[in-house]
Amino acid sequence: MTTVELRNLIIEKLQKINDSAFLEEIKTIIESRSGKKIYQTNELQRKKIEKGREQVAKGEVTDNDDVFNEVDSWLKTQ
Repeated sequence: MTTVELRNLIIEKLQKINDSAFLEEIKTIIESRSGKKIYQTNELQRKKIEKGREQVAKGEVTDNDDVFNEVDSWLKTQ
């Protein structure tokens, strides 16, 4: 079976499915293959993202190496 034939067969079968949960699962699989994942965030997550962006804009950031050094230092005292 060629790719085109297979695609058409799948489309034909999909048109007959009425189970929305199953169709959502198929959609998730297709989106994972398309390389374009759309993330759904809730209000709390959006607020935290915005706060983080504001902190970056103000320069309120910590260098990654400094964080690792701080964690290493903390672990040595435990």
